[in-house]
This record gives sequence, C-alpha cells and structure tokens, in this order.
Amino acid sequence: MAGPKILCIDDNHDDRGVFVQAYLECLRLWLANCTDSRRWLFSDVTSCGLYIETPFSKNNKKAFPRTLQLARQSERTNRTLHVLQQCRALDSSEKRGILARVGSRELRGLYADDFQSRDIIICFDRETVELLCYLRSEAERDTHEVSRARIYYLPLGKGWEYDKEAFGHARKNVRIWAERVLGFRQPGEAIREGMWRTAQVVVNEYEWWALVKDGERRRKRIEEKTGVRLFFGRAEGGKCVSVVGDRDRVQMAARDFLRGGWAGGEGEVLLEVSDLKRKRRRKDSLTRLMHGTTRLDDDV
Repeated sequence: MAGPKILCIDDNHDDRGVFVQAYLECLRLWLANCTDSRRWLFSDVTSCGLYIETPFSKNNKKAFPRTLQLARQSERTNRTLHVLQQCRALDSSEKRGILARVGSRELRGLYADDFQSRDIIICFDRETVELLCYLRSEAERDTHEVSRARIYYLPLGKGWEYDKEAFGHARKNVRIWAERVLGFRQPGEAIREGMWRTAQVVVNEYEWWALVKDGERRRKRIEEKTGVRLFFGRAEGGKCVSVVGDRDRVQMAARDFLRGGWAGGEGEVLLEVSDLKRKRRRKDSLTRLMHGTTRLDDDV
C-alpha cells in the first residue's frame, strides 16, 4: 500500500505546483475507482513555494535569483484550481472534494527535511532544477543525511491557464509523466463510473493514531468488516484518510465521518473530525464555492 511521496514546487505555492498536486490526486482516485484491486498510485502529494521564506531558504538566499517573500495567506488566489474546476476532465464528487481541500492549504516554503521526507520533487523550469540540486546538497550538509528525493522537470507549456487547448496539453504532460514514473495506466471508464468510489477525510494525529495503533489491527478490522480499503497520506491540516469501496459502504462511512465519528463495534468511535477543521473549511472561499457538491452522488 505504500508508495512514493511527492512534492510539487512552484514559485509562490499558488500556481503550477498546486494544479499538478490536485490533478495527480485526481488521477490516483481515477485509478483506484476503476481497478479491481483499487490500486493506490502513490502515498501522498503536497506542494510548496520555492520563494516563500523559511529558515532553510533564508540561510541559502544568495543562491536564489529572486527575493524571498513571507507567506501571506490573504494573497492565495487558487486561480489554477479554478481552471481545473471549470474543466470537465475527471468531473466527479472526488474531484470537487480534492479541489476544496487543496484550496484550503496553508502557504509554505521549502524546508531542508523536504529532501529527506519526499521521494519525488517536481518542478516546472530547468533553472529551478539546477537550484533544487544545489539546495539538496545544502540540505544534506545541514541534516547530515543523504537525500532520497529525485528531482523531475515537468514542462506544462505556456498559456495553459487561459487557453483550453493548451490546458489539455498540460494535463496530457502530467499523465505522460505519471505513466513513465509512477506506472499510471489510464482506465477505460470515467472516474465516476468505476466499480468503486472514494471518500476522503482529513483527521488530526490523534484520530489517525486510533486507526494505526496496535499493529494496525483496528484498521484491518474495519476493512474486513466493511469491505472498504483505507489509505493514509499527508494532507493540508493533518492526515488524509481515503476510503475506497462500494458506493453504499463509502457513502455510509462518509456520513459517519461528517457527523463526527465512524462508529465501530459496540458504538466505539474510531474517527472523529474536529469542529475546528469543519469551521475552517467552511470559511475557505473555494470550499464555499463548492459547498453542496462534495456528496458522493454524481450530478447528472
């Protein structure tokens, strides 16, 4: 069930990296929904801004061709997510949920331990590849650990944010990269027509620990009892629990999550979504834009 951990890097954590993060997540759920084995393409994918200041980048600021900036949440536009939202590609409740979650991210920069905790780093300019290679060597010097991150250049082309044909070309480039590096194979049916459906819920560390403690026996018991498969990954605001299975089972699990808990045997609460996270999600503009569309029933 384990797979590579991916980090997408653009300049300000509000551009190409955010789009590729969301689109890769859509491809992963497309494959999970439409394969008998519910194949999970990678462990998790996150994003960051190269020119957002962190202690690590500040210590190496002479290597940067541009001035570093502090993260300002008020400047987050989610414009590339809106482009993906307006496109009909992979349209489904899964896609809408991904866009809402990624749209609520906290802007962040690059840290030294990103080169140790990530298996794959994706960037979109050849100049950035050179800079990241240098920063990787500096991170190894700072942490005294050999980096495990491989750096990939993924070209998206120009004008894809405004031109429909160019945007289709950008998505194709991401799929080709996923085929070559991750082993992605495009299913023959639409994401919402697969034999499985997927619901995702962000939980905190305590809630995640309730599922994986005791050698993951509790997690396995849930999977055996319900027939769903549970996948864990890093996400904005905590851990992301992905529930993949029969539509009715996943629907029931999602409702229990949103009510505040997934009840197991004898009424035992296995997961609980904090009120704080729900309030925070409601405040986000992209979440409000998509409010009412995150159910598992497809719009006709």
